[in-house]
Amino acid sequence: MDVFKTGKMTWFQLLKLCYQLSRLLILSSLKNYTMKVLYTMPELDLSDSKIKALPPEMGQLNALQGLDLFLNQLSVLPPEIGHLIHLHDLDLSNNKLSALPPEMSQLRALQTLELAYNRLSALPPEMSQMRALQTLDLSYNQLSALPPEICHMSHLQYLILSNNKLSALPPEIGQLSHLQYLYLQNNKLSALPPEIGQLNHLQKLNLSKNKLSVLPQAMGQLSVLQYLYLSDNQLGALPPGMNQMSYLRVLDLSNNQLSALPPEMGQLRALQQLHLSDNQLSTLPPEMGQLSDLQYLDLSNNQLSALPEEIGQLRALHIEW
Repeated sequence: MDVFKTGKMTWFQLLKLCYQLSRLLILSSLKNYTMKVLYTMPELDLSDSKIKALPPEMGQLNALQGLDLFLNQLSVLPPEIGHLIHLHDLDLSNNKLSALPPEMSQLRALQTLELAYNRLSALPPEMSQMRALQTLDLSYNQLSALPPEICHMSHLQYLILSNNKLSALPPEIGQLSHLQYLYLQNNKLSALPPEIGQLNHLQKLNLSKNKLSVLPQAMGQLSVLQYLYLSDNQLGALPPGMNQMSYLRVLDLSNNQLSALPPEMGQLRALQQLHLSDNQLSTLPPEMGQLSDLQYLDLSNNQLSALPEEIGQLRALHIEW
């Protein structure tokens, strides 16, 4: 359905009115028709409707597959939301939710759950039962920890946890075997579990703006990773084994404390962009001349007085320094 507005009455108000009228109608045929419309509705857009609460009757809309509640004023959800067992897509972003009802775990068909820009400080462990979930956006909340049970969502492909208060990740994160995109920027992570190297389908990993001083050697096992963002951390060195990231296209290490790069960097033959600004580099390994696909290299705000001659072989390279 399109935009649900009726004059000055929002679709949400109309929905409530229809339900209330259906309980009062004497003419059973009209009542049946009204309820049939409501109960067979596949999609419902209630975004930006100033809704403060959902009626428990919402759980009776059994045919719903898509429910958009973006940009409202919801602070709680009724337990009956768990009755929407055919729901595939649920957008609850930009509300005032501080907790989720455990009954949400009954949404076993849910594939996309948007919860960004709320006030969540914890998640119910029962969410692990949402095994069909492929996209989970929890960015811009107040999460300080992830329950290990969340990592049982075996079909998860997109996990967005940026702009929270996470100080650690559970080792169980390695169980997310189908994960392709993991966003963790702007948290408080000081270390990563070695199990992160088990995410063998991961293509993009964003760890910018954390407190990382070291990386686990197991990160080299992320063999299909294409984008790795590590800017604004406290890294003093890179772990051995990163040369195994043979598909890596973009590597951002800007604003760290790197004083040297390992010669193995030259083996990242698919690399197209390398961001190294605002570090403490005084030399570069000549092996960097082997990065035949490199198109952009940012070396600004380091301590370099010269570049190795081998870099001159990279004719398509644009250098900032």
